[in-house]
This record gives sequence, C-alpha cells and structure tokens, in this order.
Amino acid sequence: MSSVLKISFFSVELSCSYEISVAEEKELSEYADQLNRQTEAYIDLINACNRVIEEIAADKAYQIPEISHVDNREALEFLIKGSDDKGLQTVAATLISQLKGKHVLLLVSDEESPREEIFLLKNMYQDAIQLGKQQFSILWVPVNSGLGMGTDHQFKTQSKSMPWYSVPHPSLISEKAAKFIKENWRFQSKTNILVVLDPQGTVVNINAFHMLWIWQSQAFPFTRSRERALWRTQTLNIKFLMDDIDPILTQPIQEDKITFLYGGDNVEWVRKFTTTLKKVAGDMGIPIELMYVGKSSKGDQTSTSKMEEAIRRENLSLVLDDKMQCWFFWSRLRSMLIFKLSHQRRLESDESEDWTTRQLKWLLGYETEKSWAVLGKGDGEVTHGLGSTVLQVLTMCDRSRISESESFIDMFRNLKKKVLESERVCCQVEFPIPSSWMPDMMRCPDPGCKLEMMDERIVFQCCHPSPSTPKMKYFPAD
Repeated sequence: MSSVLKISFFSVELSCSYEISVAEEKELSEYADQLNRQTEAYIDLINACNRVIEEIAADKAYQIPEISHVDNREALEFLIKGSDDKGLQTVAATLISQLKGKHVLLLVSDEESPREEIFLLKNMYQDAIQLGKQQFSILWVPVNSGLGMGTDHQFKTQSKSMPWYSVPHPSLISEKAAKFIKENWRFQSKTNILVVLDPQGTVVNINAFHMLWIWQSQAFPFTRSRERALWRTQTLNIKFLMDDIDPILTQPIQEDKITFLYGGDNVEWVRKFTTTLKKVAGDMGIPIELMYVGKSSKGDQTSTSKMEEAIRRENLSLVLDDKMQCWFFWSRLRSMLIFKLSHQRRLESDESEDWTTRQLKWLLGYETEKSWAVLGKGDGEVTHGLGSTVLQVLTMCDRSRISESESFIDMFRNLKKKVLESERVCCQVEFPIPSSWMPDMMRCPDPGCKLEMMDERIVFQCCHPSPSTPKMKYFPAD
C-alpha cells in the first residue's frame, strides 16, 4: 500500500512516500497528532512566558528609579523632598520617618481632580480606622497642572480637610518627580490616582481606586495576585452589585429576597413596570423587592430628582436617592469592567470573553438609558434587560409557564431569551474623559453580533447589524 505521511511541526512540513501497513500508518498518525499537541502546548507555554516577561518589564517601568528597595524611605524622598527650603526638607524628613516601613497609598491629584473619589475615600478610610481595619497609610501628593495650584491658604485648607498625611508643601514635589508621575504612572490632569507602595518602596499598583471601590478593605495589599484571587471565586450576583452601598436599603438583598434593581428617567415606564411586576408577583405568590438606583451624575439630575419624588410619593419602590451612592454604584460597575478588560488584555487572549465581562458591558451600557432593570436573588447570577424588553417579558410571566424545577428567575431568563430572538438592542458603553484607563477597543457583549469589535465614537457602541444593514447608528455622549 502506497501512502504519503505529512507531519506539521511549526511551519515545517516533512513529506515522504514509502510502503507501510495500515497498522503502521495508524500508529504514525497517532504519533503525529501527539507531536502536534505537544507543539501547541510548547507554543502556549512560550507565549505565557513572554507575557510574564512583558509584565515584569511593565512593572519595572512603574518603579521609582535608583532606589534600593530595602524600605520605602528612598522612594518617598524621591517624591516629596525636592525643595531647597531646609525648613520644608526637615518637615518632609519627619513625615518620611513616620511612613517608613508601612504600606503607603499615594493619592495623586491636581486642583481640578474630581472630588467624589476623595469624598468616598475619606469615608472608607475613617470607617477602617473605627473598625480597627486600617492596614495602610495615605499620603496626599498634589501635582500642579500648570493652571495655578492656588494660594498657600487654598492648599492648607484642602490639606486640613483630609484625614490622612499630606505633603507639607507642593514645592517639595520636584519637576523630575512630577514628570515621573505623569509619564510612568500615567497621571492626567483632572483625575485622581491611588498609587500603592509596599513597605520596601516597590510600586505594586499604579491605581488602586478600582480595587478599593470593588472590594474595599478586602483589597489589601492591592496586588494583582490579590485581585485575581478575589475574582476567582466571585460571581456577578445582586449582592455583589449592591455590596454595602446602603445597609438599610440593601437589607432585603442580604436576606436573599428576589430583587429588581431598576433605573432611568422615564416615569411612565416606571409606573407601568412597577404595577405590572407587583401584579405578576401577587398572582404567582412570590415576594419581590424593588429598588430604584437612579442614573449616574452625568445625566440631567433634574429629571432624576423628579423621578425619585414621584416614586416616593406614589410608594412605587425603595429609592437609592443619595447622589454619592448613585455615583458609587456606577463607578463600581466601571471598575469591575476595567479589571476584566485589562486582565484579558494582559493575557492577550483572542478567545471569547467570559460571561461576567459581557454582562458588565450590558449593565454599564444602561447608565444612559431611559429605562432598564436587573433581577437577582442572593448569590445567584443576575439577569437584566432594557425597559421595553423587561415589560414584554413580565407580560408573558404566569404560573402555567413555570416548571417544578424552575425558579421565577429561571423563567424570566428563558422568556427573555425568546424575546431577544426577534428583538436586538444596541449596547453603548461610556468612559469618562479624561480617564486614568480606558480600552483601545471592545468586543460587543452580544454573542450573536456579527461585528468583531464595537465602533468607537466617543462611546463604545454596537447595534448588532446583519450583513444587509446599511449603516451603524451612533449616539453622542451626554
């Protein structure tokens, strides 16, 4: 029997002809398959090693130059001992001695940085002190953007309002240190970053705000390995979404009650949604909680305030009406997505994104929508949809559609799938500008979408066009 055997190894192909038996051909074919599998495994291992090497190189770029890493003293001296004023240098030396050997979070900001992050950081820091969970110190490092930091009085006023350490005077931050912060730690004007130094002066995180928003005190010591470990066992459930934003309002969630979170600024939809849901829940004998979580601070707050007033007046549901809590809810979602996207970018993975990443894109996309809702219970995975989709699903819900082995949430999820088979909805995800981090590109979260990447037009958006769709629609940011 004449046969040709071809073995593919990398890009090398061996070809030869000779007489072999069927058994020999089968055996050689098995060897070829085994060799190819080993080759693929070696290639994966080499790629993984290259990623580790690149990650180490990137980490080195974050490190403060020419320090011994015996402790954090030299790193702090590089950052906050740049003035020739001997009096200021003495004060700085005393501050450095107080921070020596500690985990230090460097709060870097300028005069135009947003105050929401600093306000929430104060609350978390003070809570940690009261609960005896303070495992780190914070040092405010004000970087002058060139627009005028203001008078000494302005600096002192802001410094006194912070419950942590502050650089004694902005002039102690040399031009060299400021340049390093902007170029190596990617600090931009009108933003805040929270750089983490370990006790040896090694930079372990160039912006821990995202970790802090998601995990709070659990985030310590703010390393990548800690972040990966926390995410490894975490599912996207209703408890995780709301966390402890408001302990009183979120009590039903902690008690594992079926909960709908909803938002937007369409009051007519809210009335129809809450009325329909309450009727469905009553007919099916299912206790359900509703909570309005508003819109982010980017939208028209007048319409949102009117919404909250109407919901309370008509007793439609619970209301998360604290503006900082609403801001925190959306900021946590964005922080979750940023971790997922940056982690995938470090892996350089071409594989499909995981379920959690896709859901976070959808959820964050609701930030500017007129109506939407998320449904969940306890530690179970959430399901969600735009207002029109949710209403359509609710009108289909009745006791006859639910099986013995199916929960209300399972029924809702399955009915939603049927609705979306004939109704495709756009997804747009916004990132604030300026932002300390945003992706270069994003995949659409809809697995059935024909586009590989979402179109970028100030926002990331996708309308899932078919090949016959003439043109994408674009929505400008607020």
